[in-house]
Amino acid sequence: MKFAVIDIGSNTLKLNIYDATGRKFTETGAHIVRAALASYRLTGALSDEGVSVLINVMRELVGVCRSQRIKRIFPYATQSLRGISNADEVLLRVKTETGLDINVISGKEEARLGFRSFISAFGPDRRGMLSDMGGGSTELTVFDGVTVLRSASLPFGSLSLAKECGAGPVPDEAAVGRINGKIEETVRSLGFYADCDTLYATGGTISGAFRLCGKGDGEDTVSVNDLKDLLYAAQKDPVSYEKTAKELMPERYDSVFSGIAAYIAVCGISGVGTVVRSGTTCRYGYASEIFEKMFRKS
Repeated sequence: MKFAVIDIGSNTLKLNIYDATGRKFTETGAHIVRAALASYRLTGALSDEGVSVLINVMRELVGVCRSQRIKRIFPYATQSLRGISNADEVLLRVKTETGLDINVISGKEEARLGFRSFISAFGPDRRGMLSDMGGGSTELTVFDGVTVLRSASLPFGSLSLAKECGAGPVPDEAAVGRINGKIEETVRSLGFYADCDTLYATGGTISGAFRLCGKGDGEDTVSVNDLKDLLYAAQKDPVSYEKTAKELMPERYDSVFSGIAAYIAVCGISGVGTVVRSGTTCRYGYASEIFEKMFRKS
């Protein structure tokens, strides 16, 4: 039995296909399309053009599923749709045009599912802070073993920060200052605090940061000082680093350095010195709960 999950993010839409056999399910395919929905917001609403982009990409992903005879499709959205004022209208249009009901999950639920995925991969014996930075939101979870000590959902990610703070593909010092100020102000207003040595990070921004630092697939640790050195070097030669980012990650070249600046700010606030690439996703946590529900029904 196959099923699919579509993650509707602020920067990209990601389709993952799973094969459920017995009491286990495994990923058998993936498809990613950049939509940059955060760029289509007007006064808090998703513009008509943005809705059209969303519908067209959803149709494309539905087509991928149909080509593999997959009928069970479960789309969900994070800050991309929960942060807009016309969400009900958008959901109705998508339903009418594609036949799919999108589940808009809260920031708290997104963090919970991300932590579930992390525990399944890393086990119950670690402590630190887990972060998932997307294009439009950033989930932070401080944990000790399987216990969540505190969590917060910051209503911005790499793409929306770059747009809001007037940052180019490589943000200059002034833009980085605005990014730092935005993060510090938000974290303080939420009453969130952390005192951790290690940040376990997931998402496209951190994957891009590791590539730009020259880390291979088997290298899963980078120091915060390495990230600072990378950002400093990019600011000294923005044309060259923008070109490199386009080659390595064309779907997020214009926001990855803003995301790196944001990570540096989060680490500075939290006392983090080491960043570990976790590779776990909220999407896997979402898929695992869908599988469990289907398994209980069968």
